[in-house]
Amino acid sequence: MNVESPGNLPRLLFVDDEPSNLMMFEAAFFEYYDILLAHNAAEAKEILAINDVQVIISDQRMPQMNGAALLAAARTTYPNAVRILVTGFSDIEDAITAINEGKIHRYIKKPWNNTEFKLAIDEALQYYYVHKERDELLVTLEEKVQSRTQELEAANAQLEKQNIQLQDLNQEKTEILGIISHDLRNPLSAINGLTEVLQNAEEFPVGSIDRKDIFLQISRAIQRMKELIHNLLSADMLESGTMPVRPVSMSANGILRMLAEEYQVRAQGKNITIHFSTEQDCVVKADEQLFYQVCENLVSNAVKYSPQNTNVWISIIKSPDNTDTGENIRLCFRDEGPGISADDQKRLFKRFARLSAQPTGGENSTGLGLSIVRKMVEAMNGKVWCESAPGKGAEFIVELPMGVVDTQ
Repeated sequence: MNVESPGNLPRLLFVDDEPSNLMMFEAAFFEYYDILLAHNAAEAKEILAINDVQVIISDQRMPQMNGAALLAAARTTYPNAVRILVTGFSDIEDAITAINEGKIHRYIKKPWNNTEFKLAIDEALQYYYVHKERDELLVTLEEKVQSRTQELEAANAQLEKQNIQLQDLNQEKTEILGIISHDLRNPLSAINGLTEVLQNAEEFPVGSIDRKDIFLQISRAIQRMKELIHNLLSADMLESGTMPVRPVSMSANGILRMLAEEYQVRAQGKNITIHFSTEQDCVVKADEQLFYQVCENLVSNAVKYSPQNTNVWISIIKSPDNTDTGENIRLCFRDEGPGISADDQKRLFKRFARLSAQPTGGENSTGLGLSIVRKMVEAMNGKVWCESAPGKGAEFIVELPMGVVDTQ
């Protein structure tokens, strides 16, 4: 444990094998310095091991280890301590050699003059404190440089993040423009062409035009446009957090059974059979409108990506996983389509994701549906994921909190 210098006096270590020299040095300078005394190099090392010193003064001629060697060794323990060598006239050459080798600060000749010795010690202390202040300033400067470097790195990382966000926004803008130019322009062009046919209908022989079929095509084109606009607006509201979410306890069975029956009619054109099953009347805590949109999107996708003469399964079960918030309800949508590759699964729920799998009946796809599904499910405190392998179909699973069963 380091011992503090009394009265904050500068602390010196004086080493000399002559007791009279030790007594004389202490008597001359005890008023000005906190003086530690050692009779040899071994004692000096023990003192240095537990005390902070600013100046180390050693006699040159000592048994076992001379002063120059001791001061050189002390550099490893106290590299900043100023080292002074005391030497007789015959040892001046050794002192000069030690100074030239950088091992000591200066030397004092014996017999010493107290006034000159004190001036030398004060000059050594001044040297010590100047260098100590310099080192502290360098440490402070290094800390400031390091702190500033970290700030710059953080700022660069933030800029990089913002650049990526801007690139993503620019990509989304490009995708939206592409959708507007293609997915909206095509039905608009179809509507325009079909209305021209109707306008010029009197020029065609009676019965040559099936007006009901034309109106049906116009209706489908309008429906496509409405769905696309609705998806774009929903995506924007979900991203901005402005879409209202009002979770209530509600039965999942009724909505899914209705969707299964509705899409069974649509699936007849591809000879797809939809199977619906449930363990019991499962109650979920969800927003009714968002719940319907999520389920409709996943049922629609299952039919859209299923080949002719296949099956789609819709089921409701209690989640087999335990959660911190209680039991959950799982909604499962499984098809016998081409499946989803590992690369596609990484992009599956991203906006405008264009996957390798294509609708099997020429249906339209904007790449917005699944990203909206994920946002809606998360807004209802649920999660959604896909389990699939190429050639083995796909199963989309939605997990939502279980609602409170009304016992009245």
